[in-house]
Amino acid sequence: MQTIDLANPCLSLIPHRLPSILIHSFSQIVAFLSRQKGQAILAGDPLQLGPVVASRLASDLGLGTSFLARLLKRFPYTKDLEGFPETGGYDPRLVTKLVYNYRSVPSILEVFSEMFYDSELVATVSIGYCAAILLTIKGIIPNLRIDLS
Repeated sequence: MQTIDLANPCLSLIPHRLPSILIHSFSQIVAFLSRQKGQAILAGDPLQLGPVVASRLASDLGLGTSFLARLLKRFPYTKDLEGFPETGGYDPRLVTKLVYNYRSVPSILEVFSEMFYDSELVATVSIGYCAAILLTIKGIIPNLRIDLS
């Protein structure tokens, strides 16, 4: 499997025949896969920042919405809660929705989970863990004030 940084200007040098390709942050890409053969694994969050489109024509054609967001609105990638109730409505052979968050404490994650992710996100970090990290780096960062109340 080949991993590619899509911001790399050498993107055109990608071999034409890869058995598998993993594209991370796919929401930011212009589709270039038409020349590829094999399996493509697209990773990204369709609810995060979409593409910046300067052309009104491109915007009118829907290119202001990320490719991944547009893909998830088309069969067979659309949500089907009746057909796939155990996997958030997505066919697990085609779409995997990642719900475990390793960066935010529950009180912060809860807001975004409710607003954008159907309350499905699960915080795996505790406030105690974050406090321990902050106390560890307190002596390194000048003027760091920690309120653990």
